Amino acid sequence: MKTNTVVKKWGNSLGLRLPMSIVKENQIFDGEEFNIETTQNGTITLTPKQKKRYDLLELLEDVNESNLHGESSTGDPLGKEIW
Repeated sequence: MKTNTVVKKWGNSLGLRLPMSIVKENQIFDGEEFNIETTQNGTITLTPKQKKRYDLLELLEDVNESNLHGESSTGDPLGKEIW
């Protein structure tokens, strides 16, 4: 996808706002870190520093009889909890 954005002053730095279409398409989240790489011809490349997305089925593959546990008590209700 190709789109335009404008460089704006942000404190002592300059910042780029990412259009929501780019954010959604690339599943970018607030606080996500990126590596910035430049070339001699002026090309700037942003690459997610760590893009590990967890998959529930993949995580559940590690559940077995030896690490499965029962219920845990957290004590009596302290507020208006309904059990």
